[in-house]
Amino acid sequence: MSGMTDLFIHQPRVTFERSKRAGTEVDENPEMWSRQVLSELYRQVPEVADYTPTVSFMKTDAEQGYALGAIVLANTTDSALAITRMGNAPRKALVPVIIKNHTLMPLDLLMTGKGKMMPLNGARLREALFRPETFEMVTEDYGDSSLWNMLYPPGRSDNTYGAGISQGVDGGTAGAVTLISGPGMKLSGARFEMLQDVVGPSLLRTDLEKLVDKLDADETLKSAAFASDVMAPALNVLASFEKTASSVDTQRLLKVAAQQATTHVVQLGYSDTAGSYWIKTASRDAFFHAPAVGYSRREFLKIAGEEITKKVDTDGTVTIATQPVVDVKVDPDASKWKLVEEPGIYKVKTVDGKEMTGWVLPNLLDVDGTRVPMTVFTNGAAATIQPEIVGARVAVGVDLPSSPAKGTGLFYVAGQGGIEATVPVVILGREAAMDGSDHYIVRTLGGEGSKVRIVPGLQSMRALKSEMMLPAGARFLPLDQEAMVHLVDTVDGLAKTASAVRATEISILGDGDEFQLRFRNLPKLASMFPARLDHDDAMLALCLAGLPAGSAATKLAHSVGQTVKVAGAVDVTRAADLHQEAKQKVAKDSAAIRALRVDLVKEASVLPDVMTVDSVLSLGFVNSENVRMFVSRLPYLEKALSMVCELVLAARLGLSEIPDAATSRAARGLDTAIQGLRALSMRGMEAAEDKS
Repeated sequence: MSGMTDLFIHQPRVTFERSKRAGTEVDENPEMWSRQVLSELYRQVPEVADYTPTVSFMKTDAEQGYALGAIVLANTTDSALAITRMGNAPRKALVPVIIKNHTLMPLDLLMTGKGKMMPLNGARLREALFRPETFEMVTEDYGDSSLWNMLYPPGRSDNTYGAGISQGVDGGTAGAVTLISGPGMKLSGARFEMLQDVVGPSLLRTDLEKLVDKLDADETLKSAAFASDVMAPALNVLASFEKTASSVDTQRLLKVAAQQATTHVVQLGYSDTAGSYWIKTASRDAFFHAPAVGYSRREFLKIAGEEITKKVDTDGTVTIATQPVVDVKVDPDASKWKLVEEPGIYKVKTVDGKEMTGWVLPNLLDVDGTRVPMTVFTNGAAATIQPEIVGARVAVGVDLPSSPAKGTGLFYVAGQGGIEATVPVVILGREAAMDGSDHYIVRTLGGEGSKVRIVPGLQSMRALKSEMMLPAGARFLPLDQEAMVHLVDTVDGLAKTASAVRATEISILGDGDEFQLRFRNLPKLASMFPARLDHDDAMLALCLAGLPAGSAATKLAHSVGQTVKVAGAVDVTRAADLHQEAKQKVAKDSAAIRALRVDLVKEASVLPDVMTVDSVLSLGFVNSENVRMFVSRLPYLEKALSMVCELVLAARLGLSEIPDAATSRAARGLDTAIQGLRALSMRGMEAAEDKS
């Protein structure tokens, strides 16, 4: 017999590693089982301490070390109105208890009063036992209280649960998938909703290739997958999207970004080699070296027009600068810029050339009553305290912002005569005076302690005995939330600032065929163009730097044999830098989305129906484009999770065709993904509310 050939074809079997939640050995004495079951329950799910668990065994066999039962968990929280309702019993849930060979199976399943099964964890437990009646809400649904139906895998009728044993959708129609309890969903006409509607349209080619590589690397898994009546059609659905699967192409993304940006330079020409016309566009807001696009003469005439086409025919290349930039100049009305001596709204400049507008308050009142050479600038976003500030007055402005006195800031009084303000102080506390007036205990930035008293009837600010006396209309301007800046404090500094801003330069040296361009203070342009350029690329670089096309051509013509300098050029923003910034901004959200992915291909190969395979397999293809679609399918995923949990229970009750380790891992993966999708959904709702 040992030398005989096996004439039978065996179905490939996929092996699974044992679950991390291995069974727990129990005592040989059945009287100890209840206590050990409860101890294990508290260890696995500490949240059950909020409820009252009760162990009930339906069957026990001490010799075989076997028991079947359930832990009953009840929510006993009642409102006064709930107690008076007829038949309003506490909401309950059951945890199946299975002991085999003196080994307690993991307590990781939960059955609700409606017959729905789900994984057992703290969140699901609160969900199952939450009582709307506690909050005076009415419910008509009391669920199925049959413990027998709940402990045996229920059939499915119209996607409902708890309908009894061995009920199929068609009552045994030929061609149907065999479910736990008999014939069920037919594959003919059955839809893989997640794979077809969610994954397919947003499928990434790299993900599809990873799936193929995974199957090719494991012949047993590959054979089992294509031998499965459900997995094989699911893989065919994914294969049908192979031609439309997209790739993450950085160059394609850069091209799309550049197309959305404003076009600043257009080059048009004719290629003798290709025998076609070409057009190249560039933007200084999102620049990258985009390839020229070829056109036939008819197409080129429609785009460029007859005049430019003729010019291309005669000159070879035409360069157009759509938005040339003039040189940066000093403020033409420089006479308005002077040292600020009166409070008001002014234009000011930072030492690096940035212009700002805000309130400037000079000659502040110190605690000793003297006016100190101290000037404050603030516009709500930036602030500074300097001896002097140069500015151009825009308006008188008395509508300064104010807030309750706390932190660092200054007190001010606004009236017809303008604004009076104190030196900046730190509010240490508040003292309630006997006469009902407000006293603030403060410290100046120099470390001096003082008090600020609000005195009704006082007309202006005064200092008396190192205390500040302020009128009743005094307000507090906070200064501790703004970014600190350094402003120009001399009129001569304005010219230096303008010069620093203008200190960009391009040196050009040519020989008629090639041109050397050296960029000063234009690092992005320097990184995008080599040192030696032909005439067309040199024109492109100069026009991107802000020169009109005519001026750029003149500069190149004059640079033959001598160095020509161009001042006032502007730098570009590289599309690659924009792409990198965008990647950094979405990195956190992308990481959260990637965390939802679960590779359950192996587990899907042994699942017996369409919904479970569809849901479990789709989790490996979550990406930023389809995550919203996954969120919209949460009810579908919840139903699939309940079905997988039924399979876990069935496997432990003796359904040997389905490995317990596979169904347990599939249930945990589905539950983790569902909870993550819920969290993303709530975060999206909060963001939408913040925007509104």
